[in-house]
Amino acid sequence: MESSTGSNWKFNHIGVVVRDMDAAVRYYESLGIFTFQKEFGGGEGRARMRVAEMDVNRIELIAPSSGPPLFREFLDTKGEGFHHIAYSVDSLDTEIAKMTGKGISILMSMRRPDGSGIAFFDLRKIGDVVIELMQLQKPV
Repeated sequence: MESSTGSNWKFNHIGVVVRDMDAAVRYYESLGIFTFQKEFGGGEGRARMRVAEMDVNRIELIAPSSGPPLFREFLDTKGEGFHHIAYSVDSLDTEIAKMTGKGISILMSMRRPDGSGIAFFDLRKIGDVVIELMQLQKPV
């Protein structure tokens, strides 16, 4: 997808916040819609997440625990449901500069030691949408 920032954003996943990870996984798997293949997070300062993949479409279930309040606040104010659309980008730093240069606020960002990272942007002014940009690996 060619974004308005002039970048080549590649769809990565849709994020859904849930209260009970195990119950949500059991429910969706019982319908035969998704098979959850990976789980990550948990521990201090991390939300528990599971990723389901079906062909090229991905859905990420997020069960907030401790850590950044972004997902917990969503759950407390809106309940379970659609939270964000995520795109992979080549350079997170470049995209952050473009988005903030347009006046778009960052809700949360994080960098990993390997150079990968994420940033959530507040596009909730119209349509109540949050966009996550992900740099999956360090630029070459």
